[in-house]
This record gives sequence, structure tokens and C-alpha cells, in this order.
Amino acid sequence: MKRVVVRVAPLQAAKLVGVLYVILGAIGVPFFLLAVGDQIPLGFAILIPLLYGLSGFIGTLVMCWLYNVLAARLGGVEVEVSEA
Repeated sequence: MKRVVVRVAPLQAAKLVGVLYVILGAIGVPFFLLAVGDQIPLGFAILIPLLYGLSGFIGTLVMCWLYNVLAARLGGVEVEVSEA
């Protein structure tokens, strides 16, 4: 059975992706610090996941808005679903 995604809730999607990016940023910071050594202050290293999350939030918000605008004109993404 085919369904069409005609709208994505931008704020909800952006909140979710923003939190995911913060988590990914927190996982990546230790590797980043190992790579650059003592060149980065610890305060900035703590700020990196937050900035990463903020950029993910803003990027997702814009992309969802753009998807909604284009889906209204061109049609949404078709997905095929089945009963479990």
C-alpha cells in the first residue's frame, strides 16, 4: 500500500534532529580532542556538541519548511507500507 508524506512538522523534526546531533557531537568530541591535542580549550570542546546540535536544529527546520513548500506544489514522497 502506497502512502504519500505531504507535510513534515518542522519544529518537531528539528527538535529531534537537534538532540541527535548533540549526542553525536558529544560522542565525537573525545576523538576530536585526541586528534588536535592541546590546541583546543576545554570550554570550546564542551561547546562543540551544542553548536553541532544548533546547526542540526536550524538546518532541519529550514529543510522541513522547504520540503513542505515543494511537496505542496510537486507532491510528497511516496512510501510503501505494509501491515506488520
